[in-house]
Amino acid sequence: MSVPVFRCFVSFLLLSTWSLLASADLPVHCLRHQVVGAWDFHLGPSGSSRSACGHRRPDTPDAQPPSSFISELGDTRTLQVTLRDPASASDSEGRTGSWTMIYDEAFEVKLGDQVFLAFSSFEWVDDGENGRRNVSHCDATQVGWYRNEARTEWGCYVARKALSNFGSGVSTAGESPLLAGGAPSHTTGVAAVETAPRQ
Repeated sequence: MSVPVFRCFVSFLLLSTWSLLASADLPVHCLRHQVVGAWDFHLGPSGSSRSACGHRRPDTPDAQPPSSFISELGDTRTLQVTLRDPASASDSEGRTGSWTMIYDEAFEVKLGDQVFLAFSSFEWVDDGENGRRNVSHCDATQVGWYRNEARTEWGCYVARKALSNFGSGVSTAGESPLLAGGAPSHTTGVAAVETAPRQ
């Protein structure tokens, strides 16, 4: 193979790989000030083995597990968590810790010996002219993961801001609209983000 042909081949491979990585990004955009505040973490039961928590392998933005996945796992419990600027966290069990943003897509919380990680929620909405666009819901998360520091206890959880209004969500008596599959409010903590049209 000649040198120019080899360079073209390598360039093609690099560009192909880069485009695959760029398309793997989740279509969500949440900033720190939108995440700071009081949250309700709805924890599913924990176990000794790590779960995908309903996510596909590899994960895809077009098929995220519904928030009701958590209640399908069994008994849930709610943990009230407060995230403060710049990086401190506390919970209703008296534990303190820290939290951090992971780019503009997710956040991780460390409280006592537990670690929580979840991506912020988003949805696709129809855009008559351009196909569809994504809307970020910074007051709720996708189904996420929690574990202990020793990595011997694993579980799935979903969270929403404590004062978030889930007006369109349908829930049964005493059940969180989030766990019943309710949609996050379009008025609280929402950042609309347009992406390139997808067909």
